[in-house]
Amino acid sequence: MMRYALTILAVTLVLTRAVAAASPPGSKAAAMLRKVQESASVKNHPEEFNNFIDVITSAEIKLQEGDHAGAEQMFLLAIVKGGILLDHAREDNVQQAVFRQWSGLGTTAVDPPPRQIEQQLMPAAEPAASAAAAPRKVSARIVGGEGMYVTRKRESLKLIASRLGVRLRDLARMNGLKTDATVTAGQSLRYNNRRIVPRSIRNGIVVNIPDRNLYVFRNGRVFANYPVALGISKKGDSTIWRTPTGKFRIVEKKENPAWRIPVSIQKEMEENGEEVVAFVPPGTKNPLGKYAMRTTLAGILIHSTTRPASINSYSSHGCIRVMPEHMERLFRTVTIPTAGEIIYQPVKVEVTENRQVFLEVNRDSYEMVEDLAAEVKRVLKKYHAANLVSWQKVQQVVAEKAGIAEDVTLQSTPD
Repeated sequence: MMRYALTILAVTLVLTRAVAAASPPGSKAAAMLRKVQESASVKNHPEEFNNFIDVITSAEIKLQEGDHAGAEQMFLLAIVKGGILLDHAREDNVQQAVFRQWSGLGTTAVDPPPRQIEQQLMPAAEPAASAAAAPRKVSARIVGGEGMYVTRKRESLKLIASRLGVRLRDLARMNGLKTDATVTAGQSLRYNNRRIVPRSIRNGIVVNIPDRNLYVFRNGRVFANYPVALGISKKGDSTIWRTPTGKFRIVEKKENPAWRIPVSIQKEMEENGEEVVAFVPPGTKNPLGKYAMRTTLAGILIHSTTRPASINSYSSHGCIRVMPEHMERLFRTVTIPTAGEIIYQPVKVEVTENRQVFLEVNRDSYEMVEDLAAEVKRVLKKYHAANLVSWQKVQQVVAEKAGIAEDVTLQSTPD
């Protein structure tokens, strides 16, 4: 409690200076601190709260050094982290309400909440998407999980699937709907977007093509993960629009970017009988959306989109499209020259500390794996898990290729 009191005092002084300096991010960080202080996250998520405080303290150091630009970046990061803490608080409230109902303390009978492996989503970019039960963390390499999404106005089932990073048919099936069903505001939908982190790095970005996800790492842990759209697998016999693999760095960030259309895309426009355009100014009709980050990979941007329902698909000309609200968070937290890598890993395995085995199999959309079933066996062997799994369950996961991490552990039979 003493550390907490001293921390709040110190941070209050920091933010007072920021407000006095007429720093908009500093003012917003001050407002965010007040909101977080009033929430249950201080008690329920002390490590994340301390991390939030540390970021603001870093901003103070940069202010003292005269690095106002660096301080603003830290304040912006603090605002994002504070938002995550508030989202956690909202989730905690939902969990408590559901528990009270489930325990018979409420006035309405409800079904038991669905089993949840881990809810470490994108970090709660959607306040309306909330867990229906407390997450049970089994591994730092497992993100996402089972949850409930509350629909909003003018949302389609396809858009919701894109936002959650799940297949449309899986979302429809989980909720007893047809894929073309109309949903209404306030409707609750069950989903499962549990995934295995393909590769861990200290700091930076990892994009895995087969699972169409972008992972952001901070201090060796997943800070956030977002569904993305990637390059078209094949158009006729051509594969030129595939997103390339390789290491990169972020070298430029643009808010409200203009789009200088590559000659290759202009040629495609001409072949399709479309008006050939070489330049699109910033605005609502610009396919890059409001935010874009240029990488060292030739022609590859990470950018927002005017087609959010295209997320979680292969539909770009090689660039990495991100849902607008997710891209705004990513843009605010990623700095130049953040390092990253695009990889191709359709099969992922995680063995937890208690010997529970999770298997995730994605479609080999770029046709880079000769035998997917053989690749599954190879990866299971690599993790020394071949004798720990039910091969019937493994075959089901391979056949479905749903991109969901499934528990394939061999269940022991009683004597």
